[in-house]
Amino acid sequence: MGVDRMTRDGYLNNISGVGPKDFNNVNYWAARLSIVADLTPNLENYIVASYTHSDTAGPISKLVAADASQGLGFLAAGQLATKPQGFYDVNNPLANSYSRITQWQVIDTTTWHASDTLTIKNIASYAQYTQNVHAPEFGTNFPFSLGPLGTYYIPFTQISPPPGLNTADQSTFTEELQFQGSAMDNRLTWQAGGYLEISDPLGLSGSQSPFLAACRSDGSDFQCTDPVGFATYVNILSQLPPGTPLAPIHVGSINYTVGSTYFHDVGLYAQGTYKLTDKLKLTGGFRYTWDSETNTSDRRSYILQYPPQYGLFPTTPNPVCTDPTATVRNCVTTLHQKSSKPTWLIDLDYTPTQDILLYAKYARGYRSATIAPNVSAPLNLVAPEQVDSYEIGVKTGFHGAVHGTLNVAAFYNDFSNQQLQVGFNARPGSGQASTAAPVNAGKSEIYGLEAEATLTPFRGLDLAAGYTYLHTKIKSVPDFSSYNDPNFTLAALFAVGDPEVLSPKNKITVSATYTLPLDESVGRISFGAIFTHRDSMLVNYTDRENPNPAIAAFSTLPALDLLNLNASWNSVAGSPVDLSVFATNVTNKKYYTYAAGLGSPSVGFETAAVGEPQMYGARIRVRFGK
Repeated sequence: MGVDRMTRDGYLNNISGVGPKDFNNVNYWAARLSIVADLTPNLENYIVASYTHSDTAGPISKLVAADASQGLGFLAAGQLATKPQGFYDVNNPLANSYSRITQWQVIDTTTWHASDTLTIKNIASYAQYTQNVHAPEFGTNFPFSLGPLGTYYIPFTQISPPPGLNTADQSTFTEELQFQGSAMDNRLTWQAGGYLEISDPLGLSGSQSPFLAACRSDGSDFQCTDPVGFATYVNILSQLPPGTPLAPIHVGSINYTVGSTYFHDVGLYAQGTYKLTDKLKLTGGFRYTWDSETNTSDRRSYILQYPPQYGLFPTTPNPVCTDPTATVRNCVTTLHQKSSKPTWLIDLDYTPTQDILLYAKYARGYRSATIAPNVSAPLNLVAPEQVDSYEIGVKTGFHGAVHGTLNVAAFYNDFSNQQLQVGFNARPGSGQASTAAPVNAGKSEIYGLEAEATLTPFRGLDLAAGYTYLHTKIKSVPDFSSYNDPNFTLAALFAVGDPEVLSPKNKITVSATYTLPLDESVGRISFGAIFTHRDSMLVNYTDRENPNPAIAAFSTLPALDLLNLNASWNSVAGSPVDLSVFATNVTNKKYYTYAAGLGSPSVGFETAAVGEPQMYGARIRVRFGK
């Protein structure tokens, strides 16, 4: 049995004075219980139950760039200019921002050793996951002054649960029956079985932005998501005296999305390894998978029209179905996706000596078709992905006064219909917020090299290093010209020759750990350091098309070097207590981990996720029993 409790203040300082004082905090409880029952000498049952509950201030990004001549850029620029902002400062508009996650799971494994050459194993599990998020997705809190009417704050968009529902509410049941055995005097080892996964909703779930009377300055929730409409309205107001009658102008919306998704996956598989000689082994495996997915969603927008008088007070919202194919009465759309594919594996291993393994492997992989309910046909149905993977490598070890390991592998992956996430820009007048969804690339490739080594030059000192070279390339792009969604246009897409996002060419990790030569009665005291480097990498395709260099720069994150230190004292003075202290980002690098890809000219600004600063901390672990 184990219990884990962790709390940590957030490292993002909220400068709005509204809602939590900080963000990116940690606050969770976790528990785990394991029970093993030897029912007979040949029959064992092993149950694992786990529970986790997290309650934090929720996710938030930081507004990092704006162009006052684009979309809502003039409002975003106003936010950037309102207060002096440090690197770890964010601006939250919501009085009650939170993210609450509860999940639990039970796994039951029954193993029967039927004979010396046959083992039957059954693995069943059931899990539930519930999430509630009410958070300012992009950390935008645009100030807008209307003179004597005061200053109004516009969050732009947010994540909120619908009334009485959760943001996510899903259950998952899995069942796997395995048969394991050997034959031919153990020259052949094999495994076969079947797998079933059923994931059903516990109820309707989704998100919305709450409707209030106006964009108010008290941090209340509101969503103004039509940049062109709002900018037009503001420009008219700025040129006319107070009280001048104005025609209603669409300036925002309340977007409501509620639905449920059902997954049903079945697989049959068999795999065997045959010793051709004492040094040469051949492994072959085959699997056939049937996948199905059904999504039912109710997507509607409450378009906000403003009456013909000076001031930001909306008329009664009128619901509009977001999906043009949905029935007008209830705005509900039901989508089905089915896919089935064979996959396989062929692997040849050669061990010329006890410390050297040479191998070559070929595998066919498959990712099931899926549904993107937040966009319209035909891109709401995403085709299955297929990959042919080739790998050769060597694993070695050496012993003696100086000992260690060296492993090197080269790989090539050839993709068809690879599922890549892209941005969708809201059309002016649609009342929608920009979104993202997966689409299929035509063909793409990934190849590279991985190397890792360990070395113990003398007793107590352990050194390790890892290196990865990665090349990615889009080789062909489908024709998206026929896509005609009344709510969205495709943002800047990947093009032939583009790399894939979040794929740095070079990554290096180096670590060292020294353990003091102490008697076991004292415990095990060690000191360690880990250094990591990654190259610059593309994070989105949208920002790079923006003519403003400040926004375009956020399509790529610069190279990053991080250093972490740690010290631990395990089995303190022979007790079951382990202590450790750590320091992360010791050189206090200021960096971003992701940029949202909002930088189309119709939006005019960009937000990014802030990486962790220099941190220090301590951990304690107490072990009970053996």
